[in-house]
Amino acid sequence: MKILISSQSYKDYQNYIRSKCYAIELVKSGHQVTIITTSPTRSLFYKTENINGIRVVVSPEILGNRFRMYSWGMIDTIFRTIYILLSKYDIYHFDGNHPAIILPFFVKRLFSSAKFVNEWMDWCIDVKSGFSIADKIANFYEKMTHTKIRKYFDGVVVISQFLYNETLRLGIDRSRILYLPSGCDIDKIYPCDKINVKRKYGLDVNRISLGIIGYESGDWEEFCYVYDALRILENKYNFNNFDFIVSGKHDPMTKKQQNKHQYNYKYVGWADNYNEFLSTLDIAILPLKDTKKNRAKYPNKLSDFMAAGLPIVSNPVGEVKSLHSKIKFGLLDEQYNSENLAEILYQLIRNSQLREKFGNNGRIFAETEFSWEEQSKKLLEFYHKIQGSNRNQDNHPLN
Repeated sequence: MKILISSQSYKDYQNYIRSKCYAIELVKSGHQVTIITTSPTRSLFYKTENINGIRVVVSPEILGNRFRMYSWGMIDTIFRTIYILLSKYDIYHFDGNHPAIILPFFVKRLFSSAKFVNEWMDWCIDVKSGFSIADKIANFYEKMTHTKIRKYFDGVVVISQFLYNETLRLGIDRSRILYLPSGCDIDKIYPCDKINVKRKYGLDVNRISLGIIGYESGDWEEFCYVYDALRILENKYNFNNFDFIVSGKHDPMTKKQQNKHQYNYKYVGWADNYNEFLSTLDIAILPLKDTKKNRAKYPNKLSDFMAAGLPIVSNPVGEVKSLHSKIKFGLLDEQYNSENLAEILYQLIRNSQLREKFGNNGRIFAETEFSWEEQSKKLLEFYHKIQGSNRNQDNHPLN
């Protein structure tokens, strides 16, 4: 089977990484896969690469980073439209709803009997946006296209149960929907010797390490929820013999004017060896406030934590709640309350056997049911399923 995946993210970023992971497995199964993505830097020329057997076409774009990042650019849109129009594949898999994704789809659909799949990975309606003209235009575009565009495809891949239900509300038949959360990269992420990696990162092997991974500025409220819980650990439980480690684009502690604490805080930016860094943690914290955005997304960190064999402390929101009902990988704070979170953390800190049990549960689940190999099998089965469907009998709006 010849498959083209048009990724909404630029190369080596977010959605592209997900596409690349299942494309690798599809290639291993003997299929020809091309991914078309946007250049991460300004460029007037396209280029092609071969990565793990995948043909990667990098589309040109000269606009700034925020336009290239999510396929808003005009040059990118024109290039993809021409490239896809002249191409011939059995399956066209479009990730997202932005202009460089949707325009090529509508043009190609007019001239091709191939099957078209859309991938829905987030919820951008009712999400706060900026005040610039570009932000307002983008917000208007999202409201007009974010949900409605999905019904024009032969099949829809969704990353969460929330988006699955939203797809059903559009009147799309269940047979045309695939629920496919991101898999676990069990070959690149796995448990390491904690003593050795803690020493490598200058951490005390006798102290418990708690960590938040991939912090961004939009996570501030959730960081404060965790920060307050750690203060309660110190003051109420009289416990400060732990390391609190944060990785990500920004150091959130710089925004705390009064950040007096006795535990050891360490901000590491982006770790060079991600797998080793994960193994420095004894408990992974994944704070999630109950919002539509969090219910709709799949937090990739969840897969990473399970693959690394880490016990996870989180909240019963979206896919965390859904997966926790199948596999007990940690403890959930149902109240989203710092007092309650502190109690949960203290319980895990004091119980090494429980931490080990949760970590093992997650790793076994990652290996047996949630690896990229297993997720890709489901995607391939879905491709075959929609190939066997008759477009004229599926009540498509374009018929």
